[in-house]
Amino acid sequence: MLKNNTRNLLGNIAPFSFLTSEQLNELTSHISVKREPADKLLFTQGKSEIKNLYIIETGALEVFYENENDKKLHDVLGEGDTFGGISILCNNSYAIRTVRTIERTTFLLVPKEKFIKIANANVSFSDFFAQAFGKRMSNKSYWAAISKLADENQSNSLSIYNQQVELICDKNYAKCYVHESIQGAAEKLNERKDSSIFVCDTNNSVIGIVTDRDFREKVVATALDVKHPATRIMSSPLYTIPQDALIFEAILLMIEKNVKHLAVIDDAGHVIGVTNNERLLLSQGHSPVSLIREVRQATSVKEISTCQKRLPFIVKGLLNDNARTQNINRLITSVSDNILEKLLELALKDMPPPPVHFAFVILGSEGRKEQTLKTDQDNAIIFEDVPEKQLRSVQNYFLKLAEKVCGGLDECGYQYCNGDIMAQNPKWCQPLGTWKKYFRNWILTPEPRAVMHSTIFFDIRSTAGNLNLTNHLKNYLQDLLKEQEAGLFFYHLAQNCLKMRPPIGFFRNIVVESKGDHRHSFDLKKAMTPIVDFSRIYALENAVEETNTIERLEKLCDLAVISQVQFEEISQAYNYLMHTRLSRHTAAIIHEGTKADNYVNPKKLNKIEEKILKEIFALTADLQTKLSVHFTGI
Repeated sequence: MLKNNTRNLLGNIAPFSFLTSEQLNELTSHISVKREPADKLLFTQGKSEIKNLYIIETGALEVFYENENDKKLHDVLGEGDTFGGISILCNNSYAIRTVRTIERTTFLLVPKEKFIKIANANVSFSDFFAQAFGKRMSNKSYWAAISKLADENQSNSLSIYNQQVELICDKNYAKCYVHESIQGAAEKLNERKDSSIFVCDTNNSVIGIVTDRDFREKVVATALDVKHPATRIMSSPLYTIPQDALIFEAILLMIEKNVKHLAVIDDAGHVIGVTNNERLLLSQGHSPVSLIREVRQATSVKEISTCQKRLPFIVKGLLNDNARTQNINRLITSVSDNILEKLLELALKDMPPPPVHFAFVILGSEGRKEQTLKTDQDNAIIFEDVPEKQLRSVQNYFLKLAEKVCGGLDECGYQYCNGDIMAQNPKWCQPLGTWKKYFRNWILTPEPRAVMHSTIFFDIRSTAGNLNLTNHLKNYLQDLLKEQEAGLFFYHLAQNCLKMRPPIGFFRNIVVESKGDHRHSFDLKKAMTPIVDFSRIYALENAVEETNTIERLEKLCDLAVISQVQFEEISQAYNYLMHTRLSRHTAAIIHEGTKADNYVNPKKLNKIEEKILKEIFALTADLQTKLSVHFTGI
C-alpha cells in the first residue's frame, strides 16, 4: 500500500513526473520513511554529508544560507519539495545550505546510489536539479565538506587541512603579565616546554606574544638584560585567526605573514589558544608549509625549480580534498611570491647594493592573487627618481637585476611573457616619475589600443622591495581616476571589456574553437575574463584598492554597487570556473604528462556540468550588459 501511495504521490510531482513508469517503480521500491520532530537541525551547510534525497511528505523546512557568522533565511520548503538532490549531484554529497524543521515533518528517503543511477539514466530528471543549481550558482568547491574529520590512518595527509583550527590549538597556553621580567617569562616557558608565551595586561587580556625566536634574537644575540619587562621583546599586535577557520587558512596566514605562531580567537575576539607551525603539519613532506620552507631555504635556482615541480601534486590533493578555490589560489600565489623573493635575494648576493630604493611589482593574475598552474611572467620594477645624469646607470643596474630574476623565473616554470611585459624590458623598468607619466597618459589622454595593453597594470601588487613606492603610485592612480577627464578612459576600458564575450551562442550552445590544436574546445581563461574585467572596472571607478577579483566584488557589495545576491552569484560562478580550470591543469600535468592548458571539450562534460556552465555564461553576459549600459550608455 505504501509503495502504491508513494508512486501516486510522486507521479504528479516534478521532477518525478519526468520518470518512465519503470523508473518510477524502481525508485519507489527503494524508498523508506523517516519522521523528524519540530525545530530539529538536519544539516549544516558545508559540513553535513547527505546520503539520501529527501522528499517532504508532510511538514515544512527552513533553509538557511550561512556566510562567516551571518545566517540568512534562504527558503521555506513544504509538501512535495525535495532537498539533497543538488548536494548529491553537484557538491560531493555535502549540504549546500543549513536545514532545520519548522514543524513535525515526514520524509520519503531515496538512497543516494539509486537517485544517482536514475539521474544518469533520465536527462529531464537530472536537468531539473541542474537548472536549480545553475540558478543558485552554488559552488561545489566552496560548499564542500570542510569539517569531515580525517581518519588517523588515512593516507591522504591533506584531508586534515579541512578541519577547524580549534581542533588542534593549545588551549592550555603559557602566559605572563606586563609586570613580569624577561627572565620570569623564560622560566615559565622552559617549565612548560612550550615555544611561545602570551603577555597579558592587568585585565587578563592578551596584548602580545613572546616566542623562542624572540629570546634567541632579542635577548641572547644582543645580551639584553633579562631583568627588563617581557613587553620589551614581545610581538604586538598579535596575528590572530578565528577558531572556526580552516587549518589550511591558518597555514596560508602563516606563510603570508612569515610567522610561526597564531593566536586562536573566539567569536568575541578573545584569545582561547595558540597554534604553531609544528601543529600545522610542518613535518609532513607533502604539505604546503614544507614546500614554502624549502623554497626559503634554497641556495640555488635549481633547488627552487625542484621545489616548484611539487606544487601540482599539492594542488591536486587539495582539489580532491575540496579545499576552497580561493585558498588554493592563495597558496599558488604564495609559492610564486616566495620563489620571486628568493630569486631576488640570490640575484642581489651577486651584485653591488642597489643604488636607490626600488619595488619589484607583479601584474595580472599574480597581482590579483589568482595564479594558476599555467602562467607566464608579468612583472616590472619601479625605482626612486634620480637626476637625469644618473638615470642610465641606475636603470642598467636594475635591468641586470631583472634579467637574473626573470631568467630564474623562467627556469622555475614561469615562462617569459609573450608580450614582453617584464622588468627586464627597459620600458617596464623605470623611475617613479616615468610610471606616473604612463598612468597619466593611459587615463587622461587614452587611446583604445593603449588602454587595452595597460589593463594588467591596474592589478599591480608589490612583492619585494620598497612598498612605499608602489603605494605612492597607487595613490596617484586613485587621484587621476577622480579627474573629470577620466570618463573617456572608462569608456575605452569598457569597450575592451565587452570584446571578450562569454562562449555561449544564440541558442544557448557552448561556442568552441573551430580549428587548431584545441578544435571543439573552449578556453576557460577567456570564459572567466568577463568577471575579472567587471570587477576591475567597477573597482577602479569606486576607489576600491583590492586587486583580487573576489575581494573587489566583496567591497563593491559593501558599497552597494552590487547586491548581496549578485555578489554570491558572481563569486560562486567565478570560483566554479576556477575550480574547473585548476582541475584541468592538474589533469594535464599529472595524468597526461603535458603542459597545463585552459581548454575543455564540452562533449566530455556530463549534463550537470554543461548546464552549470551555460547558466554561468548567461550570468556573465548579463554582467556585460550592466557594464555596457553604465559606462557606454549602450
